[in-house]
Amino acid sequence: MRRAARARRRVAGFALLGVMLAGGLACLVAATVVVVAVSVSRIVAADERLDAATAAAEAGMLAACDFLTWGGSRSLMPGEHHELALEYGTAESAVTLTGLVPLASDPTWLRRVRVEAVGYCGRGRAVLAHSLVVRPQELPCGLSIGGDAACAATVIVEGCGVYCGGDLHGRKHITFQAVEPSSASPAPDYAHGERWPAAGVHAAGCIYAAGVEVHSAGAEAPATDGDNCTGESVPEAWVSPPRGAGLAALRAHAIPAGDALTANVLDLSKLSPELPSPLVVAVAPEDQPLRIVGWRSPPPAVPALTVVVVGDATVDAHPAAEEGEGVCLAGQLVVTGTLVVRTSTLVEGSLTAGALSVRATLVVRLDEHWHSAPPPGPLTVVRGENT
Repeated sequence: MRRAARARRRVAGFALLGVMLAGGLACLVAATVVVVAVSVSRIVAADERLDAATAAAEAGMLAACDFLTWGGSRSLMPGEHHELALEYGTAESAVTLTGLVPLASDPTWLRRVRVEAVGYCGRGRAVLAHSLVVRPQELPCGLSIGGDAACAATVIVEGCGVYCGGDLHGRKHITFQAVEPSSASPAPDYAHGERWPAAGVHAAGCIYAAGVEVHSAGAEAPATDGDNCTGESVPEAWVSPPRGAGLAALRAHAIPAGDALTANVLDLSKLSPELPSPLVVAVAPEDQPLRIVGWRSPPPAVPALTVVVVGDATVDAHPAAEEGEGVCLAGQLVVTGTLVVRTSTLVEGSLTAGALSVRATLVVRLDEHWHSAPPPGPLTVVRGENT
């Protein structure tokens, strides 16, 4: 009896010990699971903060490119800094742009910029750094026509060529003028001189004078001209007005024309000399072209200006203008539709149109150093090389 009782007590003791060990093991496992769960949650949170910081750094880099694209590099000299502070929800980005010393082989108009974008989110931190090159080649330059051009009046071009995406009629009315009239050298092309050193007419279609194709048998074509008959090719980007996303970006960065735009008339003389942004976009009425009038003095009297007309436009004499005053704009005139020149017009810079009809004297002058002071508007930003 006593032995049986002692045996029962041993079994009960072992059972109790087993229960205690099982309970302790369960507590240990539970504690381990809690620790692992907390660690995993911290890792996930850390990863999320790092992802948010990386996204903020990338957004900061895009903001820097946008700043440079829309003229920020013009005032950023070598050694100078510009800072941007941006917020993206719970994350933020600190961006530093530094002007770099150009390479010895760089043209004088090219800008090099070092951009560092640091994204923060809590303890998460991400850094992006790139060397960028900014060049003024976003909008077509010189006298550029996306489609056909018809010249029935004098066209004087200085410092560039005529670039046409279609046919050009009235070649006999076009004169290329050298900066120094006494120079025996051909008039230079400062817009696309790397391809055409001497200014001429370059058409993707054909060039006509008095109804005759200038390269046909018996006709005398200027040596500087080229068209479809000679195998000439004109890149679309060099002649086409902006459209789609490019046009939307222009409209987003432009300022209202204010009192200068009334009904279907844009009066250049009423545009303030101290505009907060030298970029104006005007939309032509659906049922008629926008009339462009007025004389805006060239620099240094007032800053250069880029005017973009969405739709068709005509250049007309101002009702109150003195006889022979005409229309003047320094910078760039862009018309996405057809432009008709009905009064004497001077463009100190570049003119781009979807199609062109010249019925009064048109003068386009592109300065040799236009790259150093390009017309207001978008520039091209690319990743730099050799930096």
